[in-house]
Amino acid sequence: MLDRAFGVGDRVHSLTDLVRSVAGAQLALLTNTVSAADLDPAARLLVTAAAAGTLPEIRAALDPLRAKPHLLDAVTTWLAAGCDTGAAAARLHVHRNSLRYRLTRAEHLTGLSFATAHGTASLHLALLADRLHDRLYD
Repeated sequence: MLDRAFGVGDRVHSLTDLVRSVAGAQLALLTNTVSAADLDPAARLLVTAAAAGTLPEIRAALDPLRAKPHLLDAVTTWLAAGCDTGAAAARLHVHRNSLRYRLTRAEHLTGLSFATAHGTASLHLALLADRLHDRLYD
């Protein structure tokens, strides 16, 4: 059995399509899907953003947290835990109140409210865009 992961991008008809296809394949790898065609709508949106060169604008939502890795780790873990504060706190080995404090600080720094769908969706997109950017350009 192969010990390698792969992702399949969309069919390429032009040079512009190539960027979109590569981004789709990379996102497929990041989201544990096989093909770009199987990506959820948020991921498909990021494929389009990568092709349009607007990933930096989406990633910018995280800029205030980059100098505070413990806050970035807190929001990443919280989202990965399905926004379950107790589960995220356990994964981070911190008290639930410590995690709440970190999330509140992250909200103030980013200007996003994690209690709203818009805030969590923006955070999710920014984190996914960050991972995609790292995958494409590092």
